Amino acid sequence: MQAASRLAEFLNWPGNVAGELSWAEAEAAMGFSFPEDFKAVAATFPTGAFGECIYFVSPIQSADSLGMFKDRLEITNTGFLDGRQVLPDYYPHRFHPEFPGLIPWAVDDDHSYFWNAVSSTESDGKVFFLENTGPDWGVYEGSIEDFLVDILSAAFTHPGLYSDLGEAARRYEQY
Repeated sequence: MQAASRLAEFLNWPGNVAGELSWAEAEAAMGFSFPEDFKAVAATFPTGAFGECIYFVSPIQSADSLGMFKDRLEITNTGFLDGRQVLPDYYPHRFHPEFPGLIPWAVDDDHSYFWNAVSSTESDGKVFFLENTGPDWGVYEGSIEDFLVDILSAAFTHPGLYSDLGEAARRYEQY
C-alpha cells in the first residue's frame, strides 16, 4: 500500500502511523473493503483533523477508533436514509448499506465527505461531498489524498465547500 506522501508533504507530517488493527480486522468488523486511497491516508494519518476542520477517523488506529468510525457511519447514513424519505431531492444518492452506496470518511462542521462503494469490495475512486444544511452535493474526480491536498490548498473550490482555510490549511492535528 502506498502512503499518502503528497498530503504528508503538504502538511509537513512526519510519517506513517502503526495501527493496532489490521485492515482485515477493520474490514471484517465493517462488512466492506476500504478503498486503497482511503487506506493510504489512514496508514499515514491517525485520527485527527485536516486544516483544523475536516475530522478524520483512522479505523486501524485502535479498537476505539474503529468504533468511532462505525458509529459515524451508522449515525450519518441513518440520518441520510431517513432524510431521503422526506426530502428525496436533497439526498439523490444511495447510502451504505445499499450498493452502490456512499460511505462517509470525514466530516466537518458543515459538510460530509464520502466514497462511493460500488460493491462491498470496490470503490469508484471519486470523492462525494455534501453541505449538510442544504442539497449542495458535489463530486471530485480523484483520490481522497488529491481531494484533501486540493481543497486545503484552495486548488479545488466548490460553492458548497470552505474556500479559504488560511494558515490552518497546512496543519494536521492528531486526537
